[in-house]
Amino acid sequence: MAFEKCASDHGPAQTSEFPSVEVAAGELPRAIGWAPTTSEKKLRDDPVISRPRVRVAEQALEYIDTHYMYAVHIEDLCRVTGVGVRTLQRCFRDYFQITVSSYLKTVRLEAARRELFAARRSDTSVTRIAMKSGCTHLGRFSVEFRERFGQSPKEMLEMQAPRIV
Repeated sequence: MAFEKCASDHGPAQTSEFPSVEVAAGELPRAIGWAPTTSEKKLRDDPVISRPRVRVAEQALEYIDTHYMYAVHIEDLCRVTGVGVRTLQRCFRDYFQITVSSYLKTVRLEAARRELFAARRSDTSVTRIAMKSGCTHLGRFSVEFRERFGQSPKEMLEMQAPRIV
């Protein structure tokens, strides 16, 4: 299943089914309900998706999952995987059916969504959460968040009642 279809199936966040915020960075693909579904047989039979290409794609994914909150540049991914830009992009797209930049954006938006869901509105701000999640262009972040989840980040944060301790 292509990632875009999987992500769109989930729709806006619902409090009863929202994943815990205590998710390790390396577990993010599972936290957003997506992991590669390519079987070992398909890897053997498909000449386009060879083991070295799979290794490149998985190394890039692991790096993104661990470093999404920082500035991730394609050069960093090329250095980590040991391949050029075009090879990296082709391997990632062939194996995961999504581009590197789209995946990075999705990981960051999902991280921000988890943070907003768990935050106390009196203790934080949308800006702080966006920056913590690696989203540095706040206007673009707000638009993309609304498109993906059906509400603005501010609306999601305002829904969180102050917690009494």
